[in-house]
Amino acid sequence: MLVGEAPGEVESLNGIPFTGRAGKEWIKFFEFLEMPREKVVITSIFRSRPFYEREKLDKKTGERFIRKCNQTPT
Repeated sequence: MLVGEAPGEVESLNGIPFTGRAGKEWIKFFEFLEMPREKVVITSIFRSRPFYEREKLDKKTGERFIRKCNQTPT
């Protein structure tokens, strides 16, 4: 069983734990152990993490978009 702190932006959008940047690292680790992800129970201790919206610039296209940025829970 793997227990995380709280879902980030990607996880909040798709509802699947550890699918963001940290999740990609965990998948590499599971592959190293030769353990399929389906054999591991993955959950979080919080339903969601507080966030704030921030305007960002896509460096490739030059377009502006709104991104949800994690903030520290209080």
